[in-house]
Amino acid sequence: VVSTQSTGGSYPSAGGTEKAAYKFSDADCIDTQNYANLYSDPTTAGTCPANGAAYTAAYSREPACTVEKLAAAATQATCNTAYCCWIGGTENKCLAKPAPACSLSKNTNDAYDLGNDARTIVKVGGVELVATGTGANTDKFKTIFLGEEVEFSCKTDPSGGVNLLTKDTNFANLAAFGDFTKVTFKCLQNEAKKTTDFHAIFNRIKCSEACGVPKIDDNTVKIDVDFEKGKPVGTAIKFTCKDGYGTSTGLTAYADTVACTAGKTDYTTGKSAKVCFQCTTAKVDASKNAKYSAETVLPTKTVDYSCNDGFSFTTVKDDQNIRTKKSIRCEHTSATDNAGSVALASTDQAQCIEDCKLTLGPDHGLKFTLNNLPATILSVPQDMKYVAACVDENDEANPKTLPFGQDKNLQCAKVDTAADPNAKPAAITVKSCHAPCSVVKLKETYNLESKTKVDQADFKTLSDKTVPMDTPLKLASCVGDKQFLFTEKTNNEIACSDTYYDFAKKEFKGIIGCYKPCSVFAAIGDGFTAGDVVKNGGDASLTGAKVLADKQLPPNTEVKFMCKDPEHTVEGTKNNYFTAVCGTNGDDITTKTCYPSCKVDTLTNPNKNTLVKSHTSDAATKVAMGEHVDIKCADAKYVMAFDVSKVVLDNYGQCKRTSSGVELQKITAETKGYCIAKATVVKTDFNFGWTNEIQRKCHPAK
Repeated sequence: VVSTQSTGGSYPSAGGTEKAAYKFSDADCIDTQNYANLYSDPTTAGTCPANGAAYTAAYSREPACTVEKLAAAATQATCNTAYCCWIGGTENKCLAKPAPACSLSKNTNDAYDLGNDARTIVKVGGVELVATGTGANTDKFKTIFLGEEVEFSCKTDPSGGVNLLTKDTNFANLAAFGDFTKVTFKCLQNEAKKTTDFHAIFNRIKCSEACGVPKIDDNTVKIDVDFEKGKPVGTAIKFTCKDGYGTSTGLTAYADTVACTAGKTDYTTGKSAKVCFQCTTAKVDASKNAKYSAETVLPTKTVDYSCNDGFSFTTVKDDQNIRTKKSIRCEHTSATDNAGSVALASTDQAQCIEDCKLTLGPDHGLKFTLNNLPATILSVPQDMKYVAACVDENDEANPKTLPFGQDKNLQCAKVDTAADPNAKPAAITVKSCHAPCSVVKLKETYNLESKTKVDQADFKTLSDKTVPMDTPLKLASCVGDKQFLFTEKTNNEIACSDTYYDFAKKEFKGIIGCYKPCSVFAAIGDGFTAGDVVKNGGDASLTGAKVLADKQLPPNTEVKFMCKDPEHTVEGTKNNYFTAVCGTNGDDITTKTCYPSCKVDTLTNPNKNTLVKSHTSDAATKVAMGEHVDIKCADAKYVMAFDVSKVVLDNYGQCKRTSSGVELQKITAETKGYCIAKATVVKTDFNFGWTNEIQRKCHPAK
């Protein structure tokens, strides 16, 4: 046993000075945990002898390191006999007492005898201790000195068995025991000045019959120690269950180790039994449409009996909590942990039938409930229904809803396999959730109607602010006095779809417009009669009389109105009619008036090359009251006499009312209001005899 100090204590000299009296190197010690009780009070080697020779004879086995000369010049008076021996005579030496020392026997009354054990051999310094008979020598070894070694080994078993040193796990360095056939300890002293207690050591490690191969249930249990060559008593055995087996409490190994005892131990029965168990599942017939999650299960654990994917138990309508899976416990049937047997709590193999499969789109955004409880299986049990909803239905920023026509109730009809063994439940297609269309802005322009059911015949007034994807919508009419173009009014059925709605901008697109009709001036009936419809905007039933009566033109139409007096002329025109044009901007028709007309030719032309013409049209033969006539040169050869850069004199005359009717009167103040010929260039030759000269001269045009 190693000392807790690497140097063996100090020994006081005769002068009282502490001086090293014995030392051991680290290599002399076995790195083993010291028991507190493996040290005992030191013993001495007897009284001091009379002289050096007797000293040497008495302590002939002393290690060289035990005794050291101290203060050779000491006197008998200065030699402390409590710690030293004074050797007088011719030597006069003060020598250290060979103490402390270790005892190999307790006392004379103790039956303890290291040399008389039936299985253990004890040697001191290589000498085997013999207790009795020839060669008895234990008396010589009752006391041994510090540093001396004691070896323990085992005797051969005459019966053919194996003897090994006892294994004590409280020794930290069990490797020092090797194969437990031999170990050596030294006589050491600890810090408390106590020395190795070989009596205590012997009782802990003395040889005994080795542990043989224990009997275990090889089918269910395995151990972590190879006992084929024997193991020392006290060897720890850990019992582990083989794969697929467990203890009665469901563990895969027994928690505590067991120290083996001499001989062969039976661990298959009785209180010391180490038994592992497993429950096994039976084969499931294919017609059940089910399977177990494992072939074996440990005690206290569960195995799942589950329907195949897309199937449910026939009992789900009675208990929806057990729809596709039943967990079955493996139960231990005995009150004793290491006895009895195990069995599954139930061996019933329930029937599963096929569900209605849900056909869903990618990123469908749907959630389902079955009897108000969340359902995550994407199929519906027969004769039951899921209620579908959208995960984001309450998202304030970007809500999603079920599309139009998608019933939230997903019913799976029961299949009568008795009537048709090959009948299968129908798949249920569910449309993905989608953002709705906002109709708030649309309703500012249109009176909106919608359908709420697929089989609904007529559209109904829509009061909601949003509609689901694919909802049919009808632009029933325009809000206020606006109206559709006649050619577009039948294109008024749309839908909440990508075709008509920009889901990113949240607004409708590509739909017909609403346009304001054009109002006709109120007094039109006083001077005009309705004429032909020039452009009906696609409405063949449109008449001038209707426009005259309604005092408005529909968008994108044109209607001619005639002066009641055909001799009258419409102000600003050369004609006795005007055409009212209504586009798509809703502008009112400009007020027009029919006035009496003056004939253009009643005002005499100033000359044959100067012509009187209507201010609005050269072709007009008359002008309305208040309108003007101009004079214009007959062609490009003539210019105005008052300004040769001009060919027209505006406001030459005006059609004015007189007491007798109307008259075209000259109103210009210009005195040279007539046309003259434009100047031309004439070439003349002059001959002065020695040269020709071209002289240019202006002549009146001919």
